Amino acid sequence: MKFIFICSIYMTFLSPCWTQTLNNTFLNGHSHNDYFQKQPFTTAFEAGMASIEADVFLWNQNLYVAHTPFDIDWTCTLDALYVQPIVFAVRSGKAYPMQLMIDVKTSAEATLNVLARELARYPDVFNDKSMIKIVISGNRPTPSVWSNYPSFIQFDGRPDEVYTPEQWQRVGLVSDNFNAYKTSWWGKDILCPKTCERLKKVLNYIHSKGKKMRFWKTPDDSRSWETLYQLGVDFINTDSPTDLKSYFEHKRNPKMLVQNM
Repeated sequence: MKFIFICSIYMTFLSPCWTQTLNNTFLNGHSHNDYFQKQPFTTAFEAGMASIEADVFLWNQNLYVAHTPFDIDWTCTLDALYVQPIVFAVRSGKAYPMQLMIDVKTSAEATLNVLARELARYPDVFNDKSMIKIVISGNRPTPSVWSNYPSFIQFDGRPDEVYTPEQWQRVGLVSDNFNAYKTSWWGKDILCPKTCERLKKVLNYIHSKGKKMRFWKTPDDSRSWETLYQLGVDFINTDSPTDLKSYFEHKRNPKMLVQNM
């Protein structure tokens, strides 16, 4: 019910919000579960997040943004909450390089077919040379069929998956569960050398492929953001994009170092 209320309020005030002058700063932030923000997309966009994530369900040939199937509301479509604001930003000259990560919760093939058809309506916004990247996460099709989809659609890779050179070209970034690397660290102390070594190893491997890396299930506070930044993590997960921007612009404390860097 809360999510439905937020969507209704957001759509009511969408147009006035976009009349404001946006002061975007390109950050290595990833707005996780962005649709939970009071203003989906807009809050992360104004905070200059380089990556914005939305969970998407296919229902009756429409794409809905929701956390679970029980949260689906007919007003909260991917088109209304994300596609149209992105189209407006690009066409009005307010856009900056960013990626929209679509976490597919329903059938990969059926969902992507509808997604490709919807995005094809805006060839000036979604194309190979656009500053807006579309990255598919969640229920991804197998890498062997990635080439069947429009080339402007990329995919969220995994460090333990094996890709051909052609498939690597369709990898928009690589993501992994942070819990698989840490011991008992939850952002309140300094990472131990062993954990740092494991994280740096996978980051070096992904970077050697010319790709960027993101971890999910990371702590979400300033000390953790600084630690991840110093490790070389490319996209820092956060549920608080405005606070992340404020930290890196005004409050950063680079003295919080990880061990043995």
